[in-house]
Amino acid sequence: MVQGPTQGARNANSTGKGNGRGKGKNAAQDQFNEAGGASNDNANRTMTIAEAQAAVERALPTFDGGSFKLGREDITPTPAQKKIMHEARNKDMVFVNGKAGTGKTLFSTYMALEALAQGKIDRICLATPAVTADEEIGFLPGDLNEKMMPHVRPMVETIDELIGKPLRERLMQAGVLEIAPHAFNRGRTYKYSYYLLDECQNASARQLRTSFTRIGKGSTFIYMGDDAQNDRTDQKRTAFTAYMERFSNPAYDREIGQVQVPKTDCKRHPLILKMMERGDDLPIPELEGHKEQANTAGQVIREATPAPKP
Repeated sequence: MVQGPTQGARNANSTGKGNGRGKGKNAAQDQFNEAGGASNDNANRTMTIAEAQAAVERALPTFDGGSFKLGREDITPTPAQKKIMHEARNKDMVFVNGKAGTGKTLFSTYMALEALAQGKIDRICLATPAVTADEEIGFLPGDLNEKMMPHVRPMVETIDELIGKPLRERLMQAGVLEIAPHAFNRGRTYKYSYYLLDECQNASARQLRTSFTRIGKGSTFIYMGDDAQNDRTDQKRTAFTAYMERFSNPAYDREIGQVQVPKTDCKRHPLILKMMERGDDLPIPELEGHKEQANTAGQVIREATPAPKP
């Protein structure tokens, strides 16, 4: 359980942000230790929210508007990635659509940790639609976190890169970092929380609609997906795309942001970008229930293969 009052931290001036930050893994470990992570007396003590916020504030790499250090790399955001950060700071909901490796998870997760470090939120929630998990989660071994960890691992590993695994584990122990599967969302309201929903291209319309109604005071919801990687092969149009189109109405401009990240922002192995440019990362028609055709620009168009007649 999370311990300690939070209102003071939430209202505190964050002008001191950045002191002692961004100094690598040793600094992250030092901040974890300061929060009680390595002390024999405090080894089993749950962090308070204020301690968690302070530890993250010190461990999170400093972003000065130009770049920040992540391991051995200097990360310089592209215009689309900067837009993710801008929209996350200024909107209640943000939809981010882009190919694998284009920074959706990294920059969305960074913004969640930044909000925690600044005392704006008390909790970060990680979720994915987990196509089979919603229906079969009760049959998987382990507790809820163990069952859902494979589905949220990309976000968890990103957090490990940003603030270190020991601190991330303490945040989970304290309930400040939570895995929150869709199947357990009904009836919940997330206040002063950052809710990160990944793999949204696999979400059903009901799952997305249910999540929209869970947002509470002081919260930010970010929906990340790659509409070209839809695992629900029975759908020609995903709910993720449909809701992005619906919320593009100017009536939502002040509350809902949308970011389309181009495939050229891919920072993974050059081979992956080459596959994307050629369209070779798309489904194989006869194996995945789609048929493909190339348009005059050489782009691949996918259509659902008609169901065989009985």
